[in-house]
Amino acid sequence: MRDLSFSTTPILFGVVLYIFTGCASLFPDKDKQIEKSDSLSEEALTQKIEAVDEEISNNDPNADLLYQKGYLLGELAQKRKAPSNRTPLYQNMHDALINAKELFQNSEIPSGTQKVDDLLKVRWSNEHNQGVQIIQTDSALSDKQYQKAIAYFKNATIILPDTTISYRMKGQTHYKHKDLEKAIATLETAHNHIPNLSAQILEQLAFMYLENGQDKEAVAVYEKANSSSEENLNLIHGLSNAYIKFGNHQKAVELLRVLIENEPGNIIYRQTQGTELYFLASEHFERITGSSDSSFVADKLAQIDSLLAEAEVHYRKAHSENPDEQSLTMSLVSFYQNSASKYQRILPLIDEDFSKPVEDKIETYLQQSIPLYKDVLANDPGNEDIRNKLFLTYTYLGMENEAQEFK
Repeated sequence: MRDLSFSTTPILFGVVLYIFTGCASLFPDKDKQIEKSDSLSEEALTQKIEAVDEEISNNDPNADLLYQKGYLLGELAQKRKAPSNRTPLYQNMHDALINAKELFQNSEIPSGTQKVDDLLKVRWSNEHNQGVQIIQTDSALSDKQYQKAIAYFKNATIILPDTTISYRMKGQTHYKHKDLEKAIATLETAHNHIPNLSAQILEQLAFMYLENGQDKEAVAVYEKANSSSEENLNLIHGLSNAYIKFGNHQKAVELLRVLIENEPGNIIYRQTQGTELYFLASEHFERITGSSDSSFVADKLAQIDSLLAEAEVHYRKAHSENPDEQSLTMSLVSFYQNSASKYQRILPLIDEDFSKPVEDKIETYLQQSIPLYKDVLANDPGNEDIRNKLFLTYTYLGMENEAQEFK
């Protein structure tokens, strides 16, 4: 018996990710802006910081001194033109201000807590917005501007490490510059350090994992995002893709049912669902080959028949909506031929009680493929591969006269 099957691979449909739909520039209220002092030189600011440090070391923990140190460090950072040169200053500034805030809180001085928050927001806003400005004005994102934007966003995440938007913009900047590894690392940092991360950030991280071939990680993050979000079709779409790549056809089928229910006219969803149902049926075929239990075989055949019948509905629906689309015609004919081949392979391995229904399935699927082959040949009469497939199909079915036409 000749094997009539085609090669079959999973269909990975497009992943939806709204990753560069806009850049967020945030500004604090004007009445909370802190006047930037240009009157002191870097040297003078450095001397003031050293003096404050000496006072801090000689006294008990003092919130006002720590706040003053943080303020001066921020002023000194602003004197440095290159954003990468500001980074260590901002780290020290952040540490001093956070310590000051804790002391203000312990002393129940809300005005002190508020002024720390205001200063952090102003410094964060300055760095974040300059990064945004670069990627808005430099569409090509040259290497120099890319490095500069990344430095600004890095500073922003140091100043306010629990503000997700700067991580998101930094990750997007890496992604735009085609540095997928660094984009992933940025969003992983946000994922590891920020509780209750938004579904949007998780979706972007999962998308990047999927693009980077990290299917297991993509599934885990998509699942987390999906569990924390109401029915989000973008997330379901992405998670379906992740399951497909990871080889979890059962879960992919379940999610594709949701997608099709919401978008019944989406041809790609239907074609993908047909393929996934076929793969599920293939798993049951494999289990049959190693079993001599007739009740087990009967149960598996029933499941196979049901899965392939559902798959056929989706393939047929996709094809009927676009009858002139040759790729859809070939998908349907491949389904019929591959399904017939699967049944053909188990025929010698099952009891005679099951032989007749299986033979009927083989014949039905092969018969269904014939008019589809002819449709393809009508548009491509010189296609020798299709002519050969038709010859083999007619021969298997015992239709010798028809087979001669394509010999």
